[in-house]
Amino acid sequence: MNERATSPDEGNLVFCLRPVRPTEGLKIFCVPLKDVITVGRHPSNTVVIPLESVSRYHARIERSGDRLMIFDLNSSNGTYIEKQRITVAPLGHNQTVTFGDVEFRCELLEPSEAAAYAPPCVQFLSTDQVPLFRSGKPANSPTQPRCNWPRPLPITNH
Repeated sequence: MNERATSPDEGNLVFCLRPVRPTEGLKIFCVPLKDVITVGRHPSNTVVIPLESVSRYHARIERSGDRLMIFDLNSSNGTYIEKQRITVAPLGHNQTVTFGDVEFRCELLEPSEAAAYAPPCVQFLSTDQVPLFRSGKPANSPTQPRCNWPRPLPITNH
């Protein structure tokens, strides 16, 4: 892992979850690395994944000292880091995390790096759950260009 994985509180990093495979209805979610990030199907979560394999309140990501921790919230289909089911585990830059059957790549980015992901493919969120960018139409609607997804990052074994 690189240095970002061990020092999430350096600067003002942005935490992004990028789908490993483009999936209709999913975007890249980017959240300032502050407080607690909740993940689930329910609209009250910080990151909302509107798919049936994801529980309403699926997981929580938070800082613990100088590291990020992910907690499964007794989800039906589980939370996985690098294909290993977890209840609580450290989470680092460039790791894969799976909620239900949806796999994401975790990225800790400088704000300028996160800004390279452009709407409509990305949803930038503030930690008070108010979107900073939000399109009123689906990402692949006829009035918007199709998402030009970044080249997938290679999956590395740890």
